[in-house]
Amino acid sequence: MLTNIKNKVVKFISDRKGSDVVTVVAIIAFAVAVILFALPTTREAIVNFVSNVMSKLTSTAVGN
Repeated sequence: MLTNIKNKVVKFISDRKGSDVVTVVAIIAFAVAVILFALPTTREAIVNFVSNVMSKLTSTAVGN
């Protein structure tokens, strides 16, 4: 089943229209990420969120 999915993804990406779709989605995702990270309040919120997640993961791994 995993091989079947892999083959379909490879076929989609190697197709001209498929590769164009992947390129457009990647460009849009990159632009949105740059815009969100460029805003100071958003950047601070993202950093705080990641910090909180990492703290919780660390405390869970340690067993606290």
